[in-house]
Amino acid sequence: MPGPPATRPTSLRLAWYASLTAMLVAVVGAVVVFATGRDFVEHAGSDYLSENAAGAFDHADAVDTAYGLLVNRAVLDLVAIGFVLLFAVFARNGATWARVLVTVVLLLGDTTRLATIGSGPVGSTVTTALLVVLSLAVPVLLFLPASGRYAKARKAARAA
Repeated sequence: MPGPPATRPTSLRLAWYASLTAMLVAVVGAVVVFATGRDFVEHAGSDYLSENAAGAFDHADAVDTAYGLLVNRAVLDLVAIGFVLLFAVFARNGATWARVLVTVVLLLGDTTRLATIGSGPVGSTVTTALLVVLSLAVPVLLFLPASGRYAKARKAARAA
């Protein structure tokens, strides 16, 4: 009878902590947007409003539209990172499907983050940059050789 599966590698623990950190950063970014986004939009100027609120009827409508766009981005980041955290729970135990889903969700989120970085309050830009760094680090940690060996050992232990 085989022994217990190998101990969880440091790479998976670090990926878990990085996922938790990403959730914290996303929450801070959302709070920054909710707290300062409207002021940022109101003082951003006509170039920003025409770029982010095309089709608005007046200045107040343009501000509401651009602020709504910032809020939607923040909420989408929270939802995406929530899914990452959910899948990271399973990835922490070596589930290959979860490691793939964490990677896909993070990299899809990066496409919008990179396209919109710098288009919000300074605090939001900082948290977006941190999320991009974390979302590149987590998949690397999840797919290091030690993580793969751990997943194989867990699978073999379950099959036995």
